[in-house]
Amino acid sequence: MAGDLILDGAVEALPKRGISQETCDKWGYKVGKHKNGKTVHIASHIVDGQVVAQKLRFADKTFSVVGDKKQMGLYGKHLWRDGGLRVVITEGEIDALTVSQVQNNKWAVVSLPNGAQAAKKSILADLEWLDKFQEVVLMFDNDEAGQAAIEECVSIFTPGKCKVARLPLKDANEMLMANRGQEIISAIWDAKVYRPDGIVAGTDITLESLKDNPVVGYEIPYATLNERIKGIRKAEVILFTAGTGIGKSTIVREIGAHFIKAGLSLGNIFLEESYKKTAQGFIAIDLSVPLGVLRSNPESIPDAALSESLSRMVSNGNTYFYNHFGSLDSDVLISKMNYFATALNVDFILLDHISMVISGQESSKEGERKDIDILMTKLRSLVERTGVGVITIAHLSKASGTSHEEGGRVTLNDLRGSAALKQVPDTIVALERDQQSEDPNRTTVRVLKCREFGELGVAGELLYVQETGRLLDAPPFEAEEEGKF
Repeated sequence: MAGDLILDGAVEALPKRGISQETCDKWGYKVGKHKNGKTVHIASHIVDGQVVAQKLRFADKTFSVVGDKKQMGLYGKHLWRDGGLRVVITEGEIDALTVSQVQNNKWAVVSLPNGAQAAKKSILADLEWLDKFQEVVLMFDNDEAGQAAIEECVSIFTPGKCKVARLPLKDANEMLMANRGQEIISAIWDAKVYRPDGIVAGTDITLESLKDNPVVGYEIPYATLNERIKGIRKAEVILFTAGTGIGKSTIVREIGAHFIKAGLSLGNIFLEESYKKTAQGFIAIDLSVPLGVLRSNPESIPDAALSESLSRMVSNGNTYFYNHFGSLDSDVLISKMNYFATALNVDFILLDHISMVISGQESSKEGERKDIDILMTKLRSLVERTGVGVITIAHLSKASGTSHEEGGRVTLNDLRGSAALKQVPDTIVALERDQQSEDPNRTTVRVLKCREFGELGVAGELLYVQETGRLLDAPPFEAEEEGKF
């Protein structure tokens, strides 16, 4: 509780730990009296300039926490600007002060709030802040618990970002007390990208292991397409493509709404609209109301229905949105997607669309093609590393014959910008529709690629129902003639 905070401690040097008063003053590390009369060391966790919690260290090396433990992030985070070349993470507070001191208290270092046993959880909670640094160096204790925590934590970060600093003694403070402070600096600069041994002997692969965790294809709301591709799987990239205004965003949104209703967790990155419009889109689908009607005349829908749908589709604890409009750097995008996948543990991420990501990017010398190559490679790495499924959208090149907006057939070679768009995704689905025909709301679905099962070709038809704003499986023509769908 806030009333238990110790506010009258004093900043003083810690000679038994080799920590100067200057360092303690930088960190606000104090010595004070606990309410039981015992002397304690006080490490204050500060948020927005206010002390929200304190970790107390007693003389017998036991610890306790006072204040709001839920607000305890990485210790010392408030001391440093957001982002930079490098941040070092230590296990304990004294080690953090040590690493700071040997670097003249000028370079970013933080420590875990709850030790090695909760390292992964603590890093996930502050992952977005950590991702702003070019590299993250783990300097955990040189013991079994510390090394186990390293193995748990390195997989959180994008490949190449996380490095491990090795110390010959147990921890940074032990190095300082042995007059080996310069070796701490050397360990930071010599830190290596952690690469666990990835070689597996065939003799270690058992029949049971091959049967473990069978791949699940999550059902989508389109019967023929679902049968053709056997659902959408996590740890895969599925790409939808079509001409302008054919329904790419609509079908992705319909699939997202279906997943939400099935209890799956979803991260949403729709770069051509606000996050509020994306949320409204899910509610419109849930209520079978055109999105335009919901946005222009929300009073036409009873508040009770809107409130129930909001709880069901948006504020359910499983649906997340990225508040950004327009293009953004691909590294920033991957960082946000990594946060969705690792910290929020979403099942799928909807990305609309790849072309928008690239459009505002400062292109490499080789231009858009290379930019897309890099982005698609990063997407593949993301899904393989985290197990998240990515459902995304790409645009088409201008057709050489019948335009895609007039029903022209789509092929893999029509994907605009890079061969990576057809090489990297596991599944590619195209939509074909003639916007000027007598039946402009009927769309043909074509599977262009399905790496898992290989069944290609036409996979049914869809019908956009203007009265409800829904994109549904189309009934046979005969059924349409007998009565209104």
